Amino acid sequence: MAATSVTTNPTRTVNILGFPVHLFDLENVASLLTEAIRSKPQARIRVATLNPEMVMAGLDNPELGSALRSADLVVPDGTGVVWALRRAGFRQQQRVTGVDLVEATLA
Repeated sequence: MAATSVTTNPTRTVNILGFPVHLFDLENVASLLTEAIRSKPQARIRVATLNPEMVMAGLDNPELGSALRSADLVVPDGTGVVWALRRAGFRQQQRVTGVDLVEATLA
């Protein structure tokens, strides 16, 4: 199966230490994924739920770093990532945890 591109707004993407983070809340991400799944049920969508440990590991491991940078959607899972986004001026950003995202998408 080929990967599909999830339509995201590039102006809603911020780099944290070189890794893209899409600035969506849980409801918007779940809707985006649900629509992508419905429109192309056989497509593969790569979603990364970014936390500080993944950021640091991605800096040390080029293969992981590349996978994170090429994901279709990267959401702020860890509180450290959310903290960095808030420090960068995105004060309303909330965590989008992987568990919550799966539950909301499948609901």
